[in-house]
Amino acid sequence: MHDLLKPGNLSRLSPKYQALAHASFNGSIPDFAQLRAYVVTPPGISPEWIHCLPIPFALLHPARIPRAPNRDIHNVDLAVEALTFLRTTHRPEAPAWPDLWPRAWAWIDFLHAHRKSYTPHSREPIWRFLLRLVGVWVTHPPTAQLIRNTAGVRRIIIYAWKAIIDSTPTFEPENLFVTLQLQYLSEFFRHVMDLKVAANFAEVIDEAGGLAGFASLVTRTIKFCIPGLREAYSIPQNSAFFVQFLSLMIEFEDVDSIHSALVSTGIVPVFTSALKAFSLSMANDPPANLCEKNNILCMFKILQDLLYVSPSSKSIADALGSGLLSAIVSAVVICKDFDKTHLESSPLCFLLANTLPTSTVYHSVVSVMNETLSKTHTIAMLSSSFKKSHLCNWWHFFVNLAEERIRIMKRIESKEEDSKKACYNLECGLIEKKEEFRRCSQCLYAYYCSRECQKQDWKDGGHREACPSIRQFRQKHHDLSPRSSSFLRAVVHQEDEHDRSDGIPSMAFRLAPMKENPPDNPLVVVFDHTGIGLFTKASTAREEREKDVNGEVLWDEHISRVQRSRGRMELHLIMVRDGKRKRRYMFPQRSKHSVVQDRLSDAAKRPDASLHDAVDAMFEERKKGEAIHE
Repeated sequence: MHDLLKPGNLSRLSPKYQALAHASFNGSIPDFAQLRAYVVTPPGISPEWIHCLPIPFALLHPARIPRAPNRDIHNVDLAVEALTFLRTTHRPEAPAWPDLWPRAWAWIDFLHAHRKSYTPHSREPIWRFLLRLVGVWVTHPPTAQLIRNTAGVRRIIIYAWKAIIDSTPTFEPENLFVTLQLQYLSEFFRHVMDLKVAANFAEVIDEAGGLAGFASLVTRTIKFCIPGLREAYSIPQNSAFFVQFLSLMIEFEDVDSIHSALVSTGIVPVFTSALKAFSLSMANDPPANLCEKNNILCMFKILQDLLYVSPSSKSIADALGSGLLSAIVSAVVICKDFDKTHLESSPLCFLLANTLPTSTVYHSVVSVMNETLSKTHTIAMLSSSFKKSHLCNWWHFFVNLAEERIRIMKRIESKEEDSKKACYNLECGLIEKKEEFRRCSQCLYAYYCSRECQKQDWKDGGHREACPSIRQFRQKHHDLSPRSSSFLRAVVHQEDEHDRSDGIPSMAFRLAPMKENPPDNPLVVVFDHTGIGLFTKASTAREEREKDVNGEVLWDEHISRVQRSRGRMELHLIMVRDGKRKRRYMFPQRSKHSVVQDRLSDAAKRPDASLHDAVDAMFEERKKGEAIHE
């Protein structure tokens, strides 16, 4: 027991208080209330206060806790009076807090558990007593460690958190009462929440009503803390709670289940709006300090974690629609003084160099970019600070790619080019406008130029056997809408056209996989969009099939068709990023003639010295041909 808590300490009180103090120590509620009124007089606290600590220490003894509040109402009222007294706690008595905490917690836990059958005379909920105590006591490291190790404390803190958020529609800085409660809550988050400990995490999730309940609470908290997101870009001066709240969200970094639950509650547009508001406010105000700059980068890190949740294309589109590009431009200006190494290792750079560029293969993302990119790019180019930033080159890298994908999207939507199909009957292979074809009503994948070709393919081409597998596969992998699939097909086709324009080197790289490979292991051209920039390589069906652990490609059907195509089909595999994973989509290329594959096969069999002439001739033939992607 600390000396401040020993009964003899009461003798240090002024004589006029000693009688009240001894009566309070012996259980007189009126005397204790009167003593408290004397020593806790606004605007300050009397120096006598610290000598009264033996009273709450004695009255909060766990042995006084009854089985139920109505069994011993006097001791319960005394405990509430003692907790009320301790709410005026301050730093000078901090050494006594480790001894006070176990007793205060035991009573708070009891009173909260029986909150429906007992209400203090002040009508004040018990969680406010806890919030006030821990909000101050966690600043004392030994006491903070005790609180951190106390089972159940997070349960009541979550209850308090929900009560604060439910108390008023939005946070108003003028509401000093709520401001103070948020301040205490932020101290708890900062010092003792510790959600990386499994037991702590389980306690929080249980009180919040499961992952979905906790995610909903987080999303509602952002809306609560940052009012007027849609109307203005100014941030309340008292935004300290939100900043501390970010530290709590950082603890979710390795908890994928939390991120998924958060995204399902619609947090991405809400959080992006808050990020935009903070960024614009700091960019327009006097220069931000180092802490504020790091807070902005911290917010981008949190957003990046949210954008990792699959399907990431929806989250990225939501973020773009909520002002992500404006937030990026403002953040680049705010962090203009950071050195190149710091910036290029930041989440801000990762968004510009990886997340956003790799998302331009999705129609839904490019559609939103089309609405926001031009205006934001103009604003960025008008800022001298932005143009001097080390991230300006990465911005141009992203913008150039996005503009190229926007042109593809507009070309598809404007019908500048007729959508074409190749007859699925490999004995025919006719390439014509899509409108001229009929589709298999079962698998909804195979297109035919005539009823005769459809019958022939069903009878002799293997579609009778393949159709059920294709149908089951498409039912399982139905993540791409027809519009998204058409856009992705157009992206692959354009990449292949670029590949053609590269000349001989682009043809020659296909030769290595074709040497010494049997017909059941055909060439696969891989267009990898999962990293910084496009990476194209030649591989084999066997090699890529081994990597396809999730079975995202119907390999048997594609390999079989290549074997029967007589050189008029080449397998083109596109790899795209979906959050933390890579997704694979196969778009076989169909040609009217087999000359390209014939020349490739011929070149692969020749001595190295004669490869150049063979590839040169093959390339000239290829330029004359017509090819589409299924």
